[in-house]
Amino acid sequence: MTAVPLDCAALQVTGLASGSGSVAWTTATATPAPSPSPSLSGNLEPGDISPGLIGFLPVFLIALACIGLFLSLTNKLRGVNRRQAQIDAEEAAAAASGASADDAPDDAGR
Repeated sequence: MTAVPLDCAALQVTGLASGSGSVAWTTATATPAPSPSPSLSGNLEPGDISPGLIGFLPVFLIALACIGLFLSLTNKLRGVNRRQAQIDAEEAAAAASGASADDAPDDAGR
């Protein structure tokens, strides 16, 4: 899809003079300018304009850093889940032992 430039002189308003209350905007379309050719200009070679090793190394190092961060995050989340499971098990054990202690007769009151 080619974008057509729109200048203010090409806008026309119709319907205002007739007093109908509705306004219709129409545009005059201009022919789009031809796109540039895909070939390289001058004496450039495709290897001359590529980022090469200088562009590859930072991207590669950032990818390695992201992988390390993702692995660290996974490890931390597993630890949090493990600790929460331990806390839940301890609370369930405390609630079970507390319920059984309430059912037993109290010998300290005699």
